[in-house]
Amino acid sequence: LESESWDDGKITIMRSVARYNVFTVDQIVRIFETYTWDEGRLAAAGLLKDRIIDREYIYKLYNTMIWDKNKEKLREILESESR
Repeated sequence: LESESWDDGKITIMRSVARYNVFTVDQIVRIFETYTWDEGRLAAAGLLKDRIIDREYIYKLYNTMIWDKNKEKLREILESESR
């Protein structure tokens, strides 16, 4: 992901990767840190939320948001049911 400069490109990669893998919260924190903006992190959260294997540490994801208002958006994404 770090070699991809734009958040949109990272989302495209995450769509492929998330389909076949599971992630720890610490891995997702590292993934989120590669995104420039909260919007990219929120989009990635939507792709990864059902692939988290240690949900008891999910609180760590909130600290990756730049803006407080996006912490609430992240909570809504993480608590929403899968489609």
